Amino acid sequence: MITPAGWMNAGNADFLREQLSSELTLEELFLFGSYKLFAADQGPAPTPTVESAILVATKAPAPKGHKLRVVALEDEAAVAGRAELLAEMARRASAKGGRRGGIHAHSIAQVDLRPEYPWPVKFGRRDVAAQVVARLTGALADPAEPIEPLVGAWKIFQGIQTGADAYTKRIEKRLIAVDRSELDRKGVAIGEAVLEISRAATRESPWREHPHVLVKSPESRGLLYGAIDDDYTYLIVARKEPHRDVLDHLERFRPILSTRAEIARNPRRKWWEAAWPRDEGDLRSPKVIALYRTDRGRFALDEDGEWQPSIKSTVVVGREEKAPVAYLCGLLNSELLDLWYAVRGKTPRDVWRNYEPKRMNEMPYRRPEGDPRAEEIAELVREIAANRRALLPHRSVVRDLGRIVKDPWKSGPVAIDRPALVAELGKGDSVSVRLDPGLEIEGKPAGKSRREKPDVLAFRRGGAETGRVVGDPERLELLVEIVGARSIDDPGSVLLPKDLDSFDQLAQERARTVSELLADGRRKVEQVERLVCTLYGLPDELTEAVVQHAVERAAR
Repeated sequence: MITPAGWMNAGNADFLREQLSSELTLEELFLFGSYKLFAADQGPAPTPTVESAILVATKAPAPKGHKLRVVALEDEAAVAGRAELLAEMARRASAKGGRRGGIHAHSIAQVDLRPEYPWPVKFGRRDVAAQVVARLTGALADPAEPIEPLVGAWKIFQGIQTGADAYTKRIEKRLIAVDRSELDRKGVAIGEAVLEISRAATRESPWREHPHVLVKSPESRGLLYGAIDDDYTYLIVARKEPHRDVLDHLERFRPILSTRAEIARNPRRKWWEAAWPRDEGDLRSPKVIALYRTDRGRFALDEDGEWQPSIKSTVVVGREEKAPVAYLCGLLNSELLDLWYAVRGKTPRDVWRNYEPKRMNEMPYRRPEGDPRAEEIAELVREIAANRRALLPHRSVVRDLGRIVKDPWKSGPVAIDRPALVAELGKGDSVSVRLDPGLEIEGKPAGKSRREKPDVLAFRRGGAETGRVVGDPERLELLVEIVGARSIDDPGSVLLPKDLDSFDQLAQERARTVSELLADGRRKVEQVERLVCTLYGLPDELTEAVVQHAVERAAR
């Protein structure tokens, strides 16, 4: 049976898992991840949204004690070719288990494949994630442990769904011809914003006069550990009939808004409402905001109720007043619970987790009452969030810091982007190449540059040399970095630092500042991890394995 692998952990595939495990003897399962097993001849393609799998089964109930053999490709780089991969995976199906050559082979008792849970087919019994699940499952089942499913103390739901953020091709296809004609007549173009608008648009009418119908929604890329970047849009969410000016603006999009499924099938709903506006009280409460699709769980903290996220995020709100949201943020950001979710959560691909309500409801939550470690975690979470915010202004001059800052287990590398740092210099600290006393312009240089000698930078256009910049090699080296491989019309106007020694010192200071911030965040996140592991009662050996797993994952 050739099939997408997603049915093994899809949130609503319980019935399919039940049918397969009760009616078939599952013999062998071959998992190929994102490897293009069935489309290798079709050239480059975007990352697939599902994984390929081959299931070999016998049409009969499994005998007592039967085990499913799983052979999973974990490292595509180790694959020599399609035929070689298939041959090796077939051989490994009957060979000794373990990880070798980018392939993981292991066996699972079929009776342990519970249909109500995602099937842990990618994990061997000795894997850290499998050990974590076994420990936390036991704690959930023990009434003496202060651990319960997350849903007991928290409400988990997806954010606001407008049903029409913008006029997309997908929306255009569902409209009837008369509605499309009406939109064309009104000048509505594909891609135009409808119920999600930019920050700049809020300065225009009617939003400038009626800001109460707008809510701030963070972009997915803006969600960090405990913090939210200054990267957001506004959603138009009118829960009661808005001012005439707002209605007049939205009237232009009425063919789109009135035909949304959630509006059209409910006569009590108004055409101008969001499809799923969610409960306003919950959205204005202190909350944790989960990045919905991620390679590692990332949860931001909103203690002031400032943010009302869109459906791109999942929201966690306390069932009681003064719920410990900062503490919860520390638990959810932990490697421990991310490992649990890797097995028991919704993971459509090996590099993704989908943090969605159904599976998050089942996450093991350790109540904080009476334990001083809980407040310590909450304070550390706030400090890590402040650390992330302190790093953000340095993104413009540190290469790849925008990615590094998303994982507090990373402490580098810290590489200063010297051209970007030059661009930040004040007028009094920079000088143009034309006026630089250490350089001289010959001819009328333009085009692409080539370093002919340490003290000569020649420019060529159309195969002919147009001119040169000559002089101090160190200053020319920086000019080469700034110009790069692009063609330039007037290198004489490029700005350089007046004093290279002072500039180098500035670069070192920025690198040192960022390195210290990253190291501080790294120390604090490990403190939180160890506290979380002790709260959940992990033995020392497993705690060390969880910490090491986080370290190794950050290094990859």
